[in-house]
Amino acid sequence: MPRGDGTGPSGLGPRTGRGKGLGRGRGIGGGTGIRQYGNRSFSVRDETTITELKAILDQERCTGCGVCVGVCPVNAITLNDIAKIDKDTCTGCGICLNVCPTQAISLK
Repeated sequence: MPRGDGTGPSGLGPRTGRGKGLGRGRGIGGGTGIRQYGNRSFSVRDETTITELKAILDQERCTGCGVCVGVCPVNAITLNDIAKIDKDTCTGCGICLNVCPTQAISLK
């Protein structure tokens, strides 16, 4: 029976039990999808292509409420009539897309 610490059953070694955290006994890095390292998000397409994700604004959906401006930890979002995201400053953390009431922000 796994101990829940990633070491697995007695004598079988790491990555054989349920584990805890991101690895959950499967090891980290396999498969495809979105990975997060620190406060940056990356899209992993294959073993050789890694693309850093950035927040993208759908200008037609944005109502200019400003909620995203207040939650951005790196101040990458400004507001005139609608939000504007500075792609050079954006770290791709995704906080803004989680608070946007109109779902006008996505990571790409």
